[in-house]
Amino acid sequence: MWQRITITMGGSVVYIKSEEQFNEIIGAGKPVVIDFTATWCGPCQRIAPFFEELSTKYPSVTFVKVDVDEMDTISGNCGVRCMPTFLVYKDGKAQADGRLEGASPDALEELVKKFA
Repeated sequence: MWQRITITMGGSVVYIKSEEQFNEIIGAGKPVVIDFTATWCGPCQRIAPFFEELSTKYPSVTFVKVDVDEMDTISGNCGVRCMPTFLVYKDGKAQADGRLEGASPDALEELVKKFA
């Protein structure tokens, strides 16, 4: 089973630890916003609290994080070339208009709203 980290504000972000877990979550039917991140990436660390905040604001969406160093096969298969990269999946498929590269809070919330 996958690990769910609960944030005190009531939101939750799932930290991906295996390809099986990733495939299970993106195939579950709900829109999934994925944050491809790295511990050494300054912009990734700056937008992380906002990403967690969005998980409380948009409960109809599943929010997950993929560490590109730990899960390099997943990030490679998803075509991630920079961090942070946010991708939206629904019914197991990447959404054509569901990609954001960079740490813009406004652009990230617009992306989430589109699929919420």
